[in-house]
Amino acid sequence: MLNVEYVNSIIEFLLKRQELKKHEEIVLLALFDLTNNTQNTLSKMFYKNDCIKNLNKS
Repeated sequence: MLNVEYVNSIIEFLLKRQELKKHEEIVLLALFDLTNNTQNTLSKMFYKNDCIKNLNKS
């Protein structure tokens, strides 16, 4: 999960550069969307696993 956050911070840094070409910006935005979706999916999986563990403890 930390790797995804690290990648997102690098993408944000690169997007702030003024000399980006349009195709570079498009690729970075697509990568940013992909990493955000990955992060959301991982969060849901961790939440689901935690819920299952808590149910099994009861």
